[in-house]
Amino acid sequence: MYIFGLIIGLVFGITCAVAFYYLLSNRKKYYDERQLIFQGKGYKYGYTVMLLSMFLVGFLGHILQILKFDLFHFVDPFALFCFIAFVGLAVSSVYCIIKEAYFRVGEKSTKYIVITIILYLLNCFATFDYIFNEQLFKNKITLSRGASLAMSITFLPICIALIVKRIQTSKDNSIDDEDTL
Repeated sequence: MYIFGLIIGLVFGITCAVAFYYLLSNRKKYYDERQLIFQGKGYKYGYTVMLLSMFLVGFLGHILQILKFDLFHFVDPFALFCFIAFVGLAVSSVYCIIKEAYFRVGEKSTKYIVITIILYLLNCFATFDYIFNEQLFKNKITLSRGASLAMSITFLPICIALIVKRIQTSKDNSIDDEDTL
């Protein structure tokens, strides 16, 4: 019965992925030069934040080890460094959203906002499930139990940036419409 459920889930997931691909690629869309420049800067900022965070964790871990406190007693090192990579991704995404380089020319943000909110809520649900079942902090936070927490924290600023930018863009469009009258 477990294998049957796994196969059905796999087929459903592949079907959804193919449907999203065709829905998202129905028109020719492109990034202009300004967007490509800001995307490059966003990647640079995300990478820099990731490197500085890794250095900080390494430095802090060494200092705490000298003080006889083991940072990695509470958090699995692999989970911590994956979370740092998620933080770099969030910084890059938020920067590109703010600079209007996240979406292609003529692309609407509504479907991405909905997808991001759904992913955020699903990861929050999984995180709360781990917390209520007392599994998240059992022994230490590992990647298998901490991934939903890391993804929730990653999707939150991206979701907020998407919504704020959408509101700001709609206000700017309404001001432009009033100016033309």
